[in-house]
Amino acid sequence: MPFDLAQLNAFVAVADEGTITKASRVLHLSQPAVSAQVKALESELGMRVFERTARGMKLTEHGERMLRLARRALQARQELLEEARRIHLSLSGRLVVGVDAN
Repeated sequence: MPFDLAQLNAFVAVADEGTITKASRVLHLSQPAVSAQVKALESELGMRVFERTARGMKLTEHGERMLRLARRALQARQELLEEARRIHLSLSGRLVVGVDAN
């Protein structure tokens, strides 16, 4: 099963926060849910992106590279949503309907 945006969000949050606990607070998810998302992403990628330490989570060399790509993917998603909103807003306009009285 391919990775999803929730896994990328969890990955980025853990990388930014340094621990599963802090990332879970930011994401408003349970610690086991965040941990499962990260493990699922690692499984899909076929590599470890974090080293688990007593002090938290540290990105591996591969994790550093994957983090840059994950951020780009999440940014692209945000740009897509913003463009869709702009298109949706531009679809409003004036409609004139004519009726033949004969």
